[in-house]
Amino acid sequence: MLVLVALLALVSWSTPLDSAAEERVDSMLTRALVTFATARALDGVISVLQSGQVGAQVGVGMSIQPGELLDPVNDLVEQFSDVMLAVTVALGVHKVLLSIGGYWMVPIALSVVAALLVVTGMRGGWPRWLSQAFVLLLLVRFAVPVATVGADALFARFLASEYESSQQVLDAIEGRSAEAAAPPAAETDEGLVASFRRMLSEGDGLRERAAAIGDAADRIAEHVSNLIVVFVLQTIAFPVVLLWLLWQVARRQLAPPE
Repeated sequence: MLVLVALLALVSWSTPLDSAAEERVDSMLTRALVTFATARALDGVISVLQSGQVGAQVGVGMSIQPGELLDPVNDLVEQFSDVMLAVTVALGVHKVLLSIGGYWMVPIALSVVAALLVVTGMRGGWPRWLSQAFVLLLLVRFAVPVATVGADALFARFLASEYESSQQVLDAIEGRSAEAAAPPAAETDEGLVASFRRMLSEGDGLRERAAAIGDAADRIAEHVSNLIVVFVLQTIAFPVVLLWLLWQVARRQLAPPE
């Protein structure tokens, strides 16, 4: 036990775990920012499509309003943007907690307590408050890095493929939707909404355009939901569960003997 205490105090000065945790947080933050940008782009494109398509008339006695198909998914995309903003804030807090755990005073305090444990242990035993202080300092030093690395490992094992496929689909949909919403280059002077309404009034390929938008709405809803699940699990659920497990282990050490 004394050797283990000394080794833990020595490891607290090592930085590989901190570096690995910081790299994983930066990677998560990059993914979150990319997805957040996609969500904002989708929100803007959907708004353009809705405003440009409502009220378009085709032929005699027939009107098609594909923009109405996008009302539910527009609400979902707006909520998705809010979720991604919360995720980026959570990751920023995560980085601050990593910095606190790696601050030079924490290893110093841990080393001092470890030295006291070794000295008192060699004399026959240590007071319980000293071992409790040591366990609490271990949590401050290692809990967040361990939870970060563990959460990233769970993401790589169970969520990475889902994230990549959903992100690629949304990027593709956003690109195609942007092309559908944008007027031809020669017609930009008349305004985006007016130009798009004029294109709709011509009727050529409108049904195909409406079908494509409806299909895109269904796929957006599906993959946005998938990404919400991925980011909530990776940045909130997994770290919280791992921290809870570490706390339960520490609690057993802190509990008074029966």
